[in-house]
Amino acid sequence: MRSSDGLFKLIKSLKSREKAIFRHIAGSRTEDPVYLKLFDRFEKSGSFDVLNENNVMNELKFDSRNNFSVTKNYLFELILKCLSSAQAETSLDDVLRNRILGIKLLYEKTLFSKAHELLKKAKKACGDSENYLRLLEILKWEKNLVIEGVVKGNKESLLVTLSEEEEHALKCIGNISSYRLLSFRFNSLIKDSRHKSRKEFESAIKKFQELGSLKNEKNAITLASLITLLEISASINQLLDKPMDVYKYRKRMITLLDNKPVFLKENLTNYVITLYNLTNTCFALDYLNETETYITRLKEVTDKYSASLKQNTGMLISIGLYRLETGLNIIRGEYNRASENSIKLSQLVKKYENILTEREKAESLLVSIEGLFLNRDCDDSLKLIAIVNSYNSENIDPETLLKIKLIQILILHEKGNYETADYQAVSLQRTIKKLETAGYGDIREFETLKRVLAGLRKIQSVPELTEFVKTFSEGQKPGKTNTIDKLLMYWMRSRV
Repeated sequence: MRSSDGLFKLIKSLKSREKAIFRHIAGSRTEDPVYLKLFDRFEKSGSFDVLNENNVMNELKFDSRNNFSVTKNYLFELILKCLSSAQAETSLDDVLRNRILGIKLLYEKTLFSKAHELLKKAKKACGDSENYLRLLEILKWEKNLVIEGVVKGNKESLLVTLSEEEEHALKCIGNISSYRLLSFRFNSLIKDSRHKSRKEFESAIKKFQELGSLKNEKNAITLASLITLLEISASINQLLDKPMDVYKYRKRMITLLDNKPVFLKENLTNYVITLYNLTNTCFALDYLNETETYITRLKEVTDKYSASLKQNTGMLISIGLYRLETGLNIIRGEYNRASENSIKLSQLVKKYENILTEREKAESLLVSIEGLFLNRDCDDSLKLIAIVNSYNSENIDPETLLKIKLIQILILHEKGNYETADYQAVSLQRTIKKLETAGYGDIREFETLKRVLAGLRKIQSVPELTEFVKTFSEGQKPGKTNTIDKLLMYWMRSRV
């Protein structure tokens, strides 16, 4: 018996388009529509915890629990069939599968020339999309057609050529598989290194970077393998704080994918994520015009292919776009717009709070906190800070917490709560010392933080705060800014 929990989660995961497809296909059937009523009942329920199965059985007049279980199983399978039917219209792999089935049927009916026509189209599509698994199936039928004398030329030579194509396809499958394994190993390395010191972490990353599969691009014999290689290389350089190299790798990935539209469409989720990561890299490098260009492009792509994107991908991109647009508003001193986008961003975090991790929520709320704070919406900013403070600090990136705590201290100073601000400053100083001892974080940020905290602890009035802002601003070194420096610079600019 399939659990109601599984059925409930499946129904709740459906997009509007998928629900419409299900209702259209299921509604055209002649069977008892009780399963449609059950679908509607599960869909309308707020959460599984408040869904009482006995009440549902009574509402829909099931005469036994066994019939209820049979209907649930039937509904689960029917939803999957409807989704598979819809997928067949959009997935090239399913189109290829249907074409291969067509080749088989035509071959069995001895319509060899028609089978060969369909085979040539399917083979080209396999090459364009690098679908080597389907290509192997097609090559099998092409051999049969050569034996039947449909393909012109010397049979032995043609069969030798097709065998070589099979060997190449198998080699490509192995190559793609090896780079996927490499990606898995890299992600495992990152996960296992979270609690290592910065020095140990960098050493492990650099050692991984020396692997032959990464050093020589010629080892990646397929586009899929090359894209995986470039993504790993971009991630490594991001971890080693080499943004220009990150930019170079991600820009190249987008160029490669743009030049292969069929492959791109079949790997749409990876393309959108890569485009988003490139946009973030441009933003970090202060390439603002390019950032804006890619934001527009991201919106166009996600709007065009919204039905094809995974739900989580669409959600993360929506949140990411608001983070980027808020960041651009802040840099340009558009604090009202930054505040508006900050509110929308925090609302999205609230909407998806059961899907996002605490780390992801904290990183997004930091952007909202900063946007609201710089627009002097300090009370709203403090409310969001309280939400982040309710999370388990071990699940949040320490640098995110440092910035949030600094904003909290600045707000307390502006409100004249000097005693509480001083208490928070002492606490933050202890945190910095622990992180330094553990070898974690950016030394430049720590130095800036220690300098600003030492200055803030001496302040007991608004004139002293004004003087501190002026003095600190004059002491800033052009071109040597880190993220803490930038936060303080924006704060000073917004107040001055």
